[in-house]
Amino acid sequence: MWLLRAVAVSSLALLACGGPSAPAPKPVAPVAGISLPAAASARWSEFAAKFIEGYLHANPFFAVQAGRHEFDGQMSDWSAGGIAAEVARLHAMRTEAQSFDTSTLTDAERLEREIVLTVADRQLFWLERAQSPFTNPAWYLEQLDPEVYLNRDYAPLATRMRGYIGYLRAIPRLAADIRANLRTPLPPSFAQRGIDDFGGYVEFFRKDGPKVFRAVQDGAAQNDLAEASAAAAEAMAGLKKWLQGERAHATGGFALGEPLFLEMLHSTERVEVPIEQLLEVGRADLERNTRALEATCAQYLPGGTLRACVERMQANKSVGGAVEGARAQLAELREFIVAKNIARIPSDERPQVAEAPPYNRSFAAYINPPGPYERRLHIRDRPSRPFLECKGACRVHSRQGGPALHQRARGLARALPAVPVLEPQSLEGGGAVGRVCLRGRLGALLRGNDVGAGARQRRSGAAHRSAHQCVAA
Repeated sequence: MWLLRAVAVSSLALLACGGPSAPAPKPVAPVAGISLPAAASARWSEFAAKFIEGYLHANPFFAVQAGRHEFDGQMSDWSAGGIAAEVARLHAMRTEAQSFDTSTLTDAERLEREIVLTVADRQLFWLERAQSPFTNPAWYLEQLDPEVYLNRDYAPLATRMRGYIGYLRAIPRLAADIRANLRTPLPPSFAQRGIDDFGGYVEFFRKDGPKVFRAVQDGAAQNDLAEASAAAAEAMAGLKKWLQGERAHATGGFALGEPLFLEMLHSTERVEVPIEQLLEVGRADLERNTRALEATCAQYLPGGTLRACVERMQANKSVGGAVEGARAQLAELREFIVAKNIARIPSDERPQVAEAPPYNRSFAAYINPPGPYERRLHIRDRPSRPFLECKGACRVHSRQGGPALHQRARGLARALPAVPVLEPQSLEGGGAVGRVCLRGRLGALLRGNDVGAGARQRRSGAAHRSAHQCVAA
């Protein structure tokens, strides 16, 4: 259920990065003189295009984040009936993908088939098995961030304003669906998450969002923006008030239980490890980290307890606050990397830090890079938008949308087609593991079919899902 996204492009048969979508291929029937494998590949390409386009139409928020801006201003159907329809659609797509004889597919197509099955299984687990839309406000929260309209320069400001107004106009309907769907009592942490983040949208819609578009010289559009902003803010305020009332008797638990937890690991990560082994690994890691903490605290606070050591560390706040502290730390990190010759920095682009919006402060950090369809970012001769935004939470951006960085990463991926790219994956509790990133469009769909705008590291202990983003896509 948790986060991240990017999207596949028109043909799942290609594993290279590409540009805007091409029209879906027309059905190709086998004819005399065409081999069975060729006919199977044509049928697979047709299915792959249908799967992606169906996914984008069912998840327009995802499509906009990915750079398909014909979906601007559209949002999904979050009614109980709409969710049931999406479950049925995913089951149908999964059944059709399974119908392909893998012996007639190429190696790349077999990989793509497995990715499609993984995407479907992951979505179906959270929608159908875990019942996330009916049990957890976070399922909705991570499909609400309007930052793509506010900060991604994919089109002139007036064009993005129209998309943002469409988004705002959908909020009252979505808020009503959320309230109708959530079953009470909720776990206390879930209720508080909803109060904090839905509540964060209230003032954002009223004040912060309109500021972004005040330079647009269009009286009618400004009137539409004011009206839509007020209605969206009122809807979020109502949702917050309802959750505040529910918090008084929030007693529900959020534990999945062992059978469903193991099903989650298989359906969402293709991990099949006995629970006893997972516990053994986790306890060993806890013991290893505790010993390391004890050794550090013996130097930091000789004779003190671990609790006292950690409390002293937490009390040592950055001078000037979290934002200033992050700015100083990034500068120090760059100096250290250069001085120690750890890596060559290919340009003088510097990360910047600013405050995160109130609706995204349940995260320690997150990143919103351009989507795989994004090709024509409007880069202006002005100071870049922030790379990292903080205030309790930090928010990371590629500088000016990061096209140069993305091109360098893509060039590296093409130059090393046989080499998997490994990156840390944030896990609950602060651990990290290496994840092999599938290069290209299918990899984007596999890693990004969850909701959310980018890789996020979560602070909430109630949320057990991890998030990741592969740089080589």
